[in-house]
Amino acid sequence: MKEAKTARFGAYITLTGKIVAHIREEYYLFRDETGEIRVEIENEFWRNSSRN
Repeated sequence: MKEAKTARFGAYITLTGKIVAHIREEYYLFRDETGEIRVEIENEFWRNSSRN
């Protein structure tokens, strides 16, 4: 997660963990064993997945 927190804005990254909350619009709270980070996931990348 350290690399994700220092990645440049707009960078594409791969994380392994869980999305634990929908903050607003395309912003989510992601969590793994090292902590939490706010991420933006564009609708097109959900590939029609169900989100609740």
